[in-house]
Parts: sequence; structure tokens; C-alpha cells
Amino acid sequence: MRIKHYLLLGFLAGLFGLAGYLISSDQLPSRDDREEIQTSSREERQILEWEFQDLKGDKRPLLSWVNDVVVINFWATWCPPCLREIPLFTMLQEKYRKNGLQFIGVALDSEVAVREFKETTDVNYPLLIGDADVVRFMEVLGNEIGALPFTVVLSRDGGLLYSHMGEWEQLDAEKELVKIMENLQISR
Repeated sequence: MRIKHYLLLGFLAGLFGLAGYLISSDQLPSRDDREEIQTSSREERQILEWEFQDLKGDKRPLLSWVNDVVVINFWATWCPPCLREIPLFTMLQEKYRKNGLQFIGVALDSEVAVREFKETTDVNYPLLIGDADVVRFMEVLGNEIGALPFTVVLSRDGGLLYSHMGEWEQLDAEKELVKIMENLQISR
């Protein structure tokens, strides 16, 4: 009976030791993780160089809006929460444009679908078409699962200031944007 007791204690000690090792080793990034973090930081600094096609067929780099704080909304015409956000973003664009805030919609969709949407919907900010790299761009910005809608706020130098996954409610969106503008000392 004592042997079974000691074997059980030994097994439990080994199990807890293994669990402790796994937990502690997850807290320190591995070499691969460190390289991925460095790559992500490098990619984040290059965000302003990303290009998306506009509805005229021209490539537009985010550098086009370098003097503005940019709100990029990743969306699709087939995404109901995305469509519910657009009137809010149109209103906020109107309200805060003079303060240096610029909304941009990057559609994970076909050019035809976005063009048809634009013809029937009042949108006062640029709508761009994302290509196959859009999911990778969203991942660099923190959306590891590629969910839509996904919205980020970038500083004038391309730094990530804020990200929001899912539908952004009016009170939360405006409160966050006003806080960002105040922190960046953008006059209202």
C-alpha cells in the first residue's frame, strides 16, 4: 500500500513540476517569438506604405493621409455589423474632419460589390479595396483571427494608437476618438 502511495505522490510531483515548467517557459518568448515580435514592430512602422486600390483603380498608399490621424475600418458588404457602423463613421468623419481625423474603409470584398455599395450609400470617406494581403495587414494590427469589422486608429507617423474588433458603438467610438485627439493635442 505504501508503494502505491509513494508512486502516486511521485507521479503528482512530476505532473506539477511539468506544469510549472510549461507555464514558466510560456512567459518568456522563444527565439522564434522574439523574431516574430521584431518583424511585427517593423511591419507596424511600415503601415503607412501599405497600398490599397481605390474605386478608380488607382493604388493609394496610406501615406496619402500622413498629416491626419487615420481611422481604418476593415469591412465587407456582406457583413451586417460592418454596414451598421458606416453611418456612424460617416457622421464622425463629418464632425471631426476639420480636426485632422480621417476615416478610410478598406473592404475585404470585390471591387464590383464595393462600387455598387458606394452608389447606394452615403459615405464621405475613401473606400478602398483590399487584396489577398488584407488579412495579413489586420493580423499585423492585432486581429489574429481575421474577424470583421475591425477598426484601428493610427497616429500621423503610422503608429497604432487603438484597435477595436467587432462593431464599434457610437458612444464608445466617439469617446475613444475624442480622447485620442485630446492626447495628441488636436484642437476641437
